[in-house]
Formats: sequence, structure tokens, C-alpha cells
Amino acid sequence: MRAFAFLFALLGMLGCRLVDPAPKGRSPLAPLVISPDAIALEVFSVPAPLGDPQMAALWTEVDEQPLPADLRATLAQNGLRAGIVGNTVPDALAALLKVTDERISADDRSLVPIEAEEGIALTVMQPRIGERRDLVTSPVHEQIALFRHVDKQVEGKTYRKAEGRLALRVFRESDGRTRLELTPELHHGEFKSRVRGSDGIMILKQERQMELFDELKMSAALAPGQMLLVTCQPDRPGTVGHCFFTQAEGEKPMQKLYVLRVSQARPDRSFYDAPADNSEPVASDLRQ
Repeated sequence: MRAFAFLFALLGMLGCRLVDPAPKGRSPLAPLVISPDAIALEVFSVPAPLGDPQMAALWTEVDEQPLPADLRATLAQNGLRAGIVGNTVPDALAALLKVTDERISADDRSLVPIEAEEGIALTVMQPRIGERRDLVTSPVHEQIALFRHVDKQVEGKTYRKAEGRLALRVFRESDGRTRLELTPELHHGEFKSRVRGSDGIMILKQERQMELFDELKMSAALAPGQMLLVTCQPDRPGTVGHCFFTQAEGEKPMQKLYVLRVSQARPDRSFYDAPADNSEPVASDLRQ
């Protein structure tokens, strides 16, 4: 029952398709209270068997066109795939999330566990504009051989103690949308002490070496209720996508799908006449 309650909560946060195609009234979810210069972001991590037919079916309903054509080609060569879905959750995504058509009350919502038993994980963060947040997408690989496609050439390199991450930053667009930027990074090797300075303050940090995949940086502007999906191509072993989004679960390889949704944001007021202090936050879960 705890797992079902959690999944019912996902319905409200995702703005999922319900039995009633045009639900009325307010959502049972209360809007998040955040800083004026922060954005509330929900990040779902969804595991599935590598090459799952549901995952293949999902990508027939995902819009990949918002990403530039040359970037889509580069992502594909490196085993990555990204796109946007709208307010209506595709059937395949609903199946992966184990979504049902039942709502839960505000009282029951307080009993929902943080993690689902099925392995679906939810992280809620409130990054400030331009602030870096890290999404750790893979376990630490003791050793991995990675093939990288750059400028129509293939480069191969072996890394020890390698961990895939997505560097996340959020920005506001003047039309009320929120732009997400995701840059893949591979952190590898042993931790070493490094001195970092900012505004005259020197800080000693424990860091590892980092391989930056700047040519794979994904940027997408989301309207309220839209979601950015990122995962790997299942048939590209040895690529960045395979390293970042797959792992062995016993004898069965698994892949992870990341779903990012802006749950609340304040629009850029530069082109509005109304005072910013009297404005309401833009939140797709305030009203269905």
C-alpha cells in the first residue's frame, strides 16, 4: 500500500493523464514555497530492463525536435537520447512509472514514503538561477573503456573509478518557460586535494579528475507541465550513454530514464507591466 500511495502522488506531481481527460478544480498538491530567485524542480529516476519494449514505445511519443538536428545526431552517436513530452503523460511513460488513475487525499499524501519499492526515485530540488547542481547517474565503475565520437572521429580511453554525472543549471525565459541545461561529465580517478578561490576566499576541496563532454550539452526550454526525458540508446555499448545510464542488476543489465519537470517557477518580469510583488507563481500543479 505504501508503494501504491507513492505512485499515486507521482500522478499529481507529473500532471498525469487521468480517466477524466479534463479534470476540474484545484490539485490536492500544495505548491512549493521557494525563494524568489529559485525554481522547484522534480527529477524522477526510472529503471527498466535494457531494451525494454515499453521504453522503445515511449520514444515514439517523445518530441525530440526541440533539440537541434546536429546535436541529436551527436547524442545518438554517443549513445544518448533526449526529448520533451507535454502535459499529457504518454501511456508508455505511465506504465514505466506504474501510474494508476486513483488520487490520494491531502492527509494520505503526508504518509507517502520518500522512495518507491519498485526502484522509482524522486529528487526535489530548488536550484537558483544559473546555480550548478549535480545529478549522479551511474555507480562508480572500477574500470571502463569509453568510446567518444567527436567531429566524426572516434576516440577511445580507459578510466578507473569512473562515475557519470549530469551538471544541471536552470534559467528563466522571458516568455515564462524554464530552460534546463544538462552537461555530461565523467569524474574519475582518486580524490586529490585542490585549492579553489573565489572573492578572495581560498577553499581546500577533495576532487577527482573530470572529463567534460561539452559537445553533448543538452538545452531545452520547458513550459509549465512539460518534462525533459534523458536516457541511453540500448544498442550502443561502450558509449557515453551506456556508461552513464546502464548498470548490471545481477545477470540482467538495466537502463535508467531520467524525467525532469519544473513544478514551480516565477517568470521573467522584464516584459510585464504588473508589479512583480503581486504576481502569482507559475505552477502547473496549482490548477489542473
